[in-house]
Amino acid sequence: MMELKRYYLKQELEQLPEETWSKLQANDFVCQLNASDRYELAKRVETLPEATVDRLKQTVREIRDRELLDYFKIDPESYQKMLLWGLSERHDGLSDEEDEVWQDL
Repeated sequence: MMELKRYYLKQELEQLPEETWSKLQANDFVCQLNASDRYELAKRVETLPEATVDRLKQTVREIRDRELLDYFKIDPESYQKMLLWGLSERHDGLSDEEDEVWQDL
């Protein structure tokens, strides 16, 4: 059975948008892996050494993070919305006052 880390990386590689895949293909580290397309690279994830899988995962993350940062530079309002959503997700639950109100319903 394949490790979850490898499984999820494989899925991510297969589903990368074309623009992201092009950037990944141009990366020096990925070029050294000699994969002709995303599906071949995804298949090779199953047998690559652990350190290589980790570096590939990090490379994909860096490219996607750069793309997201570029998008937020173009549309700063989306960045603000994402931050507010993230802050609301960090809220663990209801306040004591809200809990009391819900208990009476």
